Amino acid sequence: MEYVALGMKTKQALELVELSAHQYYYRNKPGKIGRPSSTLTSQKTGEETLEVSNQVVITKMEENHVDPDLSYGYRRMTSYLQLLGFFINHKKVYRLMKEQSMLRDKAKKASRNFVKYRIVNPEGPLQCLEMDIKFVWIESRRTHAYVLSVIDT
Repeated sequence: MEYVALGMKTKQALELVELSAHQYYYRNKPGKIGRPSSTLTSQKTGEETLEVSNQVVITKMEENHVDPDLSYGYRRMTSYLQLLGFFINHKKVYRLMKEQSMLRDKAKKASRNFVKYRIVNPEGPLQCLEMDIKFVWIESRRTHAYVLSVIDT
């Protein structure tokens, strides 16, 4: 754009900076990409299939979410709604639960305890045991075996 502003022809400027015309003229479209979110959900009741609003689905989720024993995550909530006859997938349930602030906190992984001290200083026997497992081939029996070595440090 700088070269074009200085008076150079666009084609020459693009060749100079090695850009295609498409890259030069492309402009992002404003707003969210893709189809807009659906406002209706199909539900099978008996023999007929009805289109119900998402608010009906939200009320069913809230009824289930009130009981702490049944406050499911979005995957289980999807299965629950499908058992009630809704044709709905986990992505839509996740979006609806997120909009209603019904998502549970992520489960935190337990922190791992790595080696804290490289030099072991036990005060007596059997306070610090080191173990090692090997997988070895036994030629006489023509099979593999496990060997567990235990060292009292």
